[in-house]
Amino acid sequence: MKNSLVIIFCEGESEKIFYQKLLAHLENRFGKRQTQIQIYSVRGVSRFSAKALAKFRADIIPSNPGYKFHVFFAYDSDVFEFGKKPPVDWKELDEKFYKFGADSVFHLIAVRTLEDWLIKDKEGICRNLQIKSSRKLKGHTGLEKITNLYRMADKIYQKGYSINKLLDDLDFDAIYHGITQELSQLIEIVFIKN
Repeated sequence: MKNSLVIIFCEGESEKIFYQKLLAHLENRFGKRQTQIQIYSVRGVSRFSAKALAKFRADIIPSNPGYKFHVFFAYDSDVFEFGKKPPVDWKELDEKFYKFGADSVFHLIAVRTLEDWLIKDKEGICRNLQIKSSRKLKGHTGLEKITNLYRMADKIYQKGYSINKLLDDLDFDAIYHGITQELSQLIEIVFIKN
């Protein structure tokens, strides 16, 4: 039986930290991982395809001979919703990864932005900001709601900057319960399949 390796390619360092913390939470919830995991930031969506494919071909495959590769692309959907020419052709990228040795390819899509997942624990965000939790949040998206919470605390939320301290204060169980469907394939491969 071949060893398995899950590789998660994400947009930035904040997402990388988020997935590390999320996987640690899931391990507490589901038990020992059934496979190894490597998480890589491609540092932006503009060259996602080229950077992820280069890392896979030049580093991951040669370093892990004989492994089954389960690849996950983690990204925000906002850039792809309205553009006439999206920065990544996901179907083409999937095909290239299969061509070069991926056994499976999945997509972890945060509808709009990662902040739409983070806002699922608004109490944790308020705790981090040391403000009272409000029942009704202003804004339509998670990013708008978090930005408004930061304003209430006289702070500025800058998307893409390290959110390590914020993530330390979040209840990942609340986030998990809000995104179980999005995580189902990851959970199946990492914690359930043998």
